Amino acid sequence: MLRPVRLRRWFPALVLGCVLATFLNGLVVGYGVLWFQLFGEQPDREDYLVSFGGYAAAALVMLVGLLALVRLGTASWVVVLSAVLGVLLGLLALSSLTTGLDRANEFSPISHWWDGASGVLLMPWAWPPLALGLLAACGVGPQRPDPAGQHPPGRATLVAARPDGR
Repeated sequence: MLRPVRLRRWFPALVLGCVLATFLNGLVVGYGVLWFQLFGEQPDREDYLVSFGGYAAAALVMLVGLLALVRLGTASWVVVLSAVLGVLLGLLALSSLTTGLDRANEFSPISHWWDGASGVLLMPWAWPPLALGLLAACGVGPQRPDPAGQHPPGRATLVAARPDGR
């Protein structure tokens, strides 16, 4: 016998907080690498590629986290806001990529795009949206129950009950 799982009210707020923290982290990694130049240097090709990696990884986490927010049944304005911020990061990533590819490669590269991506993906607040978004894409994971009490049949809202039926 399977029974529905109760979803705590704070759980969608936690996922939203992680998505917003990832957005801010993507901005810091993407813009920070271009802004912080020592000795009056100008950003070169590899700086723009690191920026691209930070922006793109944050956009990926936000757009995958969108699946989790939709599945958790958050308010529509939250989903729209997250989508707009994810698209904004995607546009910033494309801008950094095109600017970086236009720059001449003066030295042998030390940093690559994955350095920026790791600056976003290794942060612990990026993990819940990624994990829950991937679970939502597979049709499993936590889900807010239907207000009418109708639970769709599927593994997402069901867990195994005890053998005595409770």
